[in-house]
Amino acid sequence: QAQKSSPFPPTLPEFLRLCRDAANRKSAAQSVQALNAPPISKDVAAQRLAQIEVRRKPDHSGGLDPLGWALAHREAYLSGVRLSPVQISFASAALGETWSGGKCSSALPGDVRA
Repeated sequence: QAQKSSPFPPTLPEFLRLCRDAANRKSAAQSVQALNAPPISKDVAAQRLAQIEVRRKPDHSGGLDPLGWALAHREAYLSGVRLSPVQISFASAALGETWSGGKCSSALPGDVRA
């Protein structure tokens, strides 16, 4: 809008000033407040920290278990922790299992898991 009066494109300093002015107008018009996270109990916080530690446990070869995250999700699922559908889908697929009704079973015929 500011450049409609000039037949030439803006110089670099003019262009930068126009961009900054537009950004300032936009940020002033769209002041967004951050949402406060809901408080969680000490038990839930401790459980989440324990899940993180489970994922960090080394396997027998001295490295990290590449399926540790999925095993931690399975343990959480079986203990009644509410997981998102994406977490359930990815973790169960990584372990080759089907998770339903609070139970885990192998997706492979003849293989039964708890």
